[in-house]
Amino acid sequence: MQLHRPRYDRRSLRLLAGTLVAVVLAATALAGAHGAARAASVNPQPVLVVVDPADPFGRYYTEILRAEGLNAFDVEDVNALTTESLAGRSVVLLARTTSTDALVATLTSWVDAGGNLIAMRPDARLADLLGLGTISGQLPNGYLTIDTGSPAGSGLTGASMQFHGPADRWSLTSATPIARWSDSATADPDAPAVTQRAIGTAGGQAAAFAFDLARSVVYTRQGNPAWAGQERDFGQDSLRRSDDLFFGAKPGDVQPDWVDLNKVQIPQADEQQRLLANLITQMSADRVPMPRFWYLPRGLKAAVIMTGDDHGVGGTVARFQRLATDSPAGCSVDAWTCLRMTSYVFPGTPLTDAQVAAFQDQGFEIGLHVNTGCADFTAATLAANWTTQLPLLKAAWPSLAAPTTNRTHCIAWSDWASQPKVERAQGIRLDTNYYYWPGTWVRDRPGMFTGSGFPMRFADTDGTLIDVYQAATQITDESNMTIPTHIDTLLDNALGPKGYYGVFTANMHTDQPNHAGANAIVASATAHGVPVIAAKQMLKWLDGRNGSTFGSITYAAGQLHFSLSRAAGADGLEAMLPTAGPRGPLLALARGGVAVPTTTRTVKGVEYAVFSAESGEYTATYESPTPTPTPTESPTPTPTESPTATPTESPTSTPTASPTPTASATAAPTATPSPTEAPAPTATPLASAEPTPQPTATPVSRPVTLAVGPAKVRATRRGAVVLRMTCSHCTTPLRVQLRLQVSGRQAASRTLTVSPGSVSAIKLTLSRNAEGLLSRKRSLVAKAVMTTRHDGRSVTSTATLRLVASR
Repeated sequence: MQLHRPRYDRRSLRLLAGTLVAVVLAATALAGAHGAARAASVNPQPVLVVVDPADPFGRYYTEILRAEGLNAFDVEDVNALTTESLAGRSVVLLARTTSTDALVATLTSWVDAGGNLIAMRPDARLADLLGLGTISGQLPNGYLTIDTGSPAGSGLTGASMQFHGPADRWSLTSATPIARWSDSATADPDAPAVTQRAIGTAGGQAAAFAFDLARSVVYTRQGNPAWAGQERDFGQDSLRRSDDLFFGAKPGDVQPDWVDLNKVQIPQADEQQRLLANLITQMSADRVPMPRFWYLPRGLKAAVIMTGDDHGVGGTVARFQRLATDSPAGCSVDAWTCLRMTSYVFPGTPLTDAQVAAFQDQGFEIGLHVNTGCADFTAATLAANWTTQLPLLKAAWPSLAAPTTNRTHCIAWSDWASQPKVERAQGIRLDTNYYYWPGTWVRDRPGMFTGSGFPMRFADTDGTLIDVYQAATQITDESNMTIPTHIDTLLDNALGPKGYYGVFTANMHTDQPNHAGANAIVASATAHGVPVIAAKQMLKWLDGRNGSTFGSITYAAGQLHFSLSRAAGADGLEAMLPTAGPRGPLLALARGGVAVPTTTRTVKGVEYAVFSAESGEYTATYESPTPTPTPTESPTPTPTESPTATPTESPTSTPTASPTPTASATAAPTATPSPTEAPAPTATPLASAEPTPQPTATPVSRPVTLAVGPAKVRATRRGAVVLRMTCSHCTTPLRVQLRLQVSGRQAASRTLTVSPGSVSAIKLTLSRNAEGLLSRKRSLVAKAVMTTRHDGRSVTSTATLRLVASR
């Protein structure tokens, strides 16, 4: 990082004023462009983000939604919100704003009619609608603990996590907390941090965050804005860097670090974003199954961005050559199966133009290691460094592509956001300057010191979005790290049950032709089936994924219709649909009338059907177009059974049937695994509880069929339900395990014996969480899973039921 500090003559700054004006205009235009484009959409998107024009942080929710793959949203200023603009919406995300009586009345009427509202740090006028009481105080920068037993919290961490920015201490009237906050990591969380309540008889819901999630995410990722421009890192030297924004304790000062490094393995900002994503998905479930995109290509849960800084020494050539040699034969750069990296170089680094051209053609990246002389900068001096040094690079290597990613020499970071704004003016779109350093602070603790594993765009001090991605460098070769431990920990956490997915950037200096740390990272990534890529490959993917869209989303008569447009650069993009619909499970998916194969994946407690995101018009069938009448005294219809239970840890290939559900499934072809995945287990068809026989269906022989009903069952005041089970084709009594699931979580279970030719009555008591959810929502879709053994094999049948709360 601090090797070789050559000096360069600085050119005239006569064009500086124009450059800075262009930067400001570009950042401002980006913040408004997405909202204007979406607001002009002919078909309203299911999610509407309502923002206060006086607070640009509100528009950062669009970046959060894109990061979570929820690209089906429009943006509207709160002053323009009308009853008409709410028509056709499923969820309104209300950013921090001052509410008026007219706004409260409009939102209340909409929620009473079945709408779903999520309000960020709401003011007191919205308290009645949200089920909140009064505010008794505030707390800046506390700790949040999610109730993992709640549907929205399922699959997320139950550990306390930091939030940043003030939170209001609300009392509760009719809302239920799904997360609470406290003032320390060890104190019992007592104040409601996130709440939810059911409203009226039309299925309306209202949720509230006691703090502003957008501010918290920005501050967690970028550090404390109040510390910008300060030298705080234990007096390492006089240079201000990005890590100075995170040091709580400076000489003579005792404060906690901005991000609690005892929790550094938890992507705290990411987990809180996913709580919001779960809320949007589950609150919308009774109106519109919400489509979303997966984070990385081809179902990957992690990737490594390999970078190195070359200070004119010239190890770049040997490092690139080794990665090319070690790549699999016939690998694909576009599919991320080749080992690739980025080298940020000083002008004068020993490379020929022919080598530069050849390496670029192979997918490697060479960029400018811009040099401030290891000195602090202003926006003006940093712009001058770029305009002086870029021409030197281009003169040496005419074949060099214009750089689009960057790391600055000595990772100078002199204020809050001058660096990304100047970078944007120079065509830079991804920055790696947030650096997990120095070793005296890191203390060899693997993790994500910005609270995130994914690149997202920077925000200015007022919250204005800056079109440059922050890709934090989590692994360095100058922070006294045990590098194999760090990379193994990050990848194990991403791929394992914790689900801390991420893109992890490493700086293994390319001054060295052979680098032990780089070799260890490549070995670990290869063993984990994780790609090693250049920074520009990640930038291409981010732009492609974020530019892909869902549109024309409608749900009627049990069918979800939507269009999908995959943008350039999003090779391997996957889309996901919740497997649970408003009145039944997903039965079929088709694009242009042709069946689409899916895989099942549970993401943070929500089960999805995953499919290749090809552009086109889609129809997802969640119930039979002509449903069977709900039985009263007659026997319960026999559901289609699934040969084996669907695992949640790994994808299960499911060739989805045609839009009209059939009574049985044909044999499922084996899915071709991606280069980084193990082969998928046996296919499991999406089951229908109300099959409609088709003459073209191929019958599947099943020795027994279990059925449970009625299709609609009312719970008692104590949370008990009574079901009836029958067994067709049984010749002997069978031992059956019955599990009742709500939103992918077990709500009740019982083991019983079912005799041939009889109807068994079964009483189940709902779990406390399921009972509470039913009490709030008044009606829930539940999945009954029945497992038994017959003729030496396991038989699993499923059915969809509707639970209704007691009168």
